[in-house]
Amino acid sequence: LATDEHCSMGPAGDMRWHQWTDRAIFDDKGQVAEYQSVGRDITDLKNAEDEIRKKEGFLRQVIDANPNIIFVRDTEGRFRLVNKTVADMCGMTPGEMIGKRDADFNPDEEEVRRFLENDREVIATRQPKIIGEELVNNLATGEQRWYQTTRVPLWSTDGTVEAVLGVTTDITEVKLAGQALRES
Repeated sequence: LATDEHCSMGPAGDMRWHQWTDRAIFDDKGQVAEYQSVGRDITDLKNAEDEIRKKEGFLRQVIDANPNIIFVRDTEGRFRLVNKTVADMCGMTPGEMIGKRDADFNPDEEEVRRFLENDREVIATRQPKIIGEELVNNLATGEQRWYQTTRVPLWSTDGTVEAVLGVTTDITEVKLAGQALRES
């Protein structure tokens, strides 16, 4: 049994995709008596796949263009999605972070514990949580910066919380400006 896909010109001059499945049919002596080939038009499927790839590419552009940290972690704390900003901060690529937990690359055990605790609270309460300000390590530079984070539950189709979406904004400059103003 063999399956192959081919693209060819359709009768109207358009490109059509076909999937062909070939199989040998054996006689009672175990010899190949004939070959059977079945084809089906999969153009609509190929077009739908192409459209999905384009939309995924567009969404990837949108989240990577955002200067905020954007992440999704599952109920076990594994990253399911991260944007370029958070990956750069961790000294990794977005693809390298998928499936990992903070503890897999962040040596600051207290920070890892705090992140996991905040995610678990959102999962348990099924409510968003806003963290007004927190000091976070930039693993790539070693610098500490102030951030404000909003975490919200993401629901599965059966109504359970399956992940936590986090959007984090760097508020270091605002915090330092406020301190300077108070000191003056």
